[in-house]
Amino acid sequence: MNNTKWREVLAVLANSENLRSPIRWRFVDDERIFYQPVPPAGSLLVYSLPDMLPAPFALYNEIDWIEVPSQEDGRNDLDKLWSELWGLGFLPLSRSNSCLRITGYIW
Repeated sequence: MNNTKWREVLAVLANSENLRSPIRWRFVDDERIFYQPVPPAGSLLVYSLPDMLPAPFALYNEIDWIEVPSQEDGRNDLDKLWSELWGLGFLPLSRSNSCLRITGYIW
């Protein structure tokens, strides 16, 4: 996915009233999965994440995928998040009972 789409996705998630918890992040060439909040929309840079976790100044093209986990207490409304993200146009979205995933690369 290109830089513009990642910025749009992250801005929607940062501003969403339907996201109330950190998300899972996985980066290309890194097997670790990070559990961190979405950076504030105003802090997103043109080509990279801001200087904050999960990966300070990581380029958007280094994001393999991000996942919004469902929460038992209903803090994350995955149906509404899906609708908000779908409004951006075609995105590589997938959904299960446990999460909503936005994929940067199809391997």
